[in-house]
Amino acid sequence: MNKHYNKLSKPLLIATLVVVISLFLFCDPLIKDTNSHPDNLMSVNASMIGNIILVFMLAAIVSFLICDFIVRYAHLHQHLTADPFTGKVQAFHLEPTPRIAGVAIFIAALSGCVLSGLFEETRLYKNFYFMPLIMASIPVFFGGLAEDIFKNVGVAQRLLLTMVSAAIAACLIDKGLILYHVDVVWMDKLLSIEVISLLFTLFAVGGFTNAINLIDGYNGLVGGVMVVALAAITIAAFLVNDAMIVFISIIMIGAILGFLVWNWPRGKIFLGDGGSYFIGFISAELCLLLLHHNPTVSPWFPLAIFIYPVFETLFTMFRRTFIHKTANTAPDASHLHQIIFKSLLNRNQFKPCVHQAIQINHDGTACQFMNTCPKKMRIRNNRVAPYIWGATIINAGLAVIFMHSTIMLMALCLASCSIYVLSYSLLTTKQMLTKVIIN
Repeated sequence: MNKHYNKLSKPLLIATLVVVISLFLFCDPLIKDTNSHPDNLMSVNASMIGNIILVFMLAAIVSFLICDFIVRYAHLHQHLTADPFTGKVQAFHLEPTPRIAGVAIFIAALSGCVLSGLFEETRLYKNFYFMPLIMASIPVFFGGLAEDIFKNVGVAQRLLLTMVSAAIAACLIDKGLILYHVDVVWMDKLLSIEVISLLFTLFAVGGFTNAINLIDGYNGLVGGVMVVALAAITIAAFLVNDAMIVFISIIMIGAILGFLVWNWPRGKIFLGDGGSYFIGFISAELCLLLLHHNPTVSPWFPLAIFIYPVFETLFTMFRRTFIHKTANTAPDASHLHQIIFKSLLNRNQFKPCVHQAIQINHDGTACQFMNTCPKKMRIRNNRVAPYIWGATIINAGLAVIFMHSTIMLMALCLASCSIYVLSYSLLTTKQMLTKVIIN
């Protein structure tokens, strides 16, 4: 059944894109009375600070409580929702763990959105787009959630659902959610053609959202990276006086932090595909809105703050295709965060302890972490994220400083990619030398 479903993925993708393009070209956006010109933005003022704190606290508390409920009653649903720890080459945990924190984040974001709609400034402002964005995210969120539960929704299908959500967002809101320029002359000429700009945006949003899911490998990794990136978006929106972006970003930060309390350092619950796809999609759409509302912000600003997951994805595609000669969709354990994890392990890590966990893979072979102490494994797991957080903080800070300069942001992206490749090379070389010495 799965093979037959995978064969249908390309025809379904083509048919969906044809329908979406037709709707986009021949139908006006459903919200026709909006005016998103920069002069008509909802401005940031002192009276909003209290409301921003309220929505932040609500989102964080709702997310925290729902995660608490999921963890507390995991024994009732873990046969459906738990992430197995055997037979998966990319798995680096030793206990079955619920992977449906996306439900908590989705409901928390929706709660913050509803509360925001009760405030006078947002109620009177026609361009508060958060509810349409959440409605548009339903296909990609539930597609990811279905993968978390049923484990049979492929990467191609999830990419398709992400592009469908991006197209729905453009239809529900306005064509400001389409990227028409990237400050590169020859590309801007191509993007002036509406069909090309639409296709480019759909693939960009889909690729970015999948990139966020790709780096979801260790406790706190995606959550921390997205909090830092959304904080950068919040600061940028505040500097250009775009209160709507500030509201939405703060709500998403609160929802993620409520989950992070359970995910790092205890690892009691995982984000899952539903959560990572939802967060990635909303973040991508926020970046498009920021660029559309504020033409002075460089289109390279979003890429600069999210350069790590984007380049991780591109590098992974290159590595799998040209080095490992494997399929791009085949999971492996060679991402940068996994290389960092392996470099944190030492020979003492594999000495048995009173809490040792004996694992056998699905094919009957011994697990790579056989006789490994779960407590020590969890400590190593938790140490990976801060390395990536630190690099992301530096990158996001510089991106905010140079948010109006395309040249500086291009240089920042190039430097970040170079540092990534250098770090990857050094860590893999060190790992190979360690194996030689041990053997």
